Amino acid sequence: MLQYLIDREEARPIVVLYGTESQDDIAYRDVLDSARRKLGIRIFHAVAKGAVRGQYPGYIDARLVRLTMPDYLERTFYISGPQSMVKAVRKTRLAMGVRRSMIKVDYFPGFA
Repeated sequence: MLQYLIDREEARPIVVLYGTESQDDIAYRDVLDSARRKLGIRIFHAVAKGAVRGQYPGYIDARLVRLTMPDYLERTFYISGPQSMVKAVRKTRLAMGVRRSMIKVDYFPGFA
């Protein structure tokens, strides 16, 4: 989705919360960097193990959502990843008061 927006030079008020276990697990760095530079998309990395300066130590939790987007109740959330992670993140957003209709999910098959 980000590459599509980059190709079309279409800026939108997007906040990306990208969670990984470690630095080595961060995929599509070039696309994320390009989206940040070219479109002004705000990108935050949550790294569970070995976060470095400028990254959020831990997982994508309610605190990170509130820190990065105070207007989160007005936003649509696109949650994508392994099924167990998607279910956990969706559950947390619902507990934060995000309406079901504002949560879209996508699973990556083959991942734990």
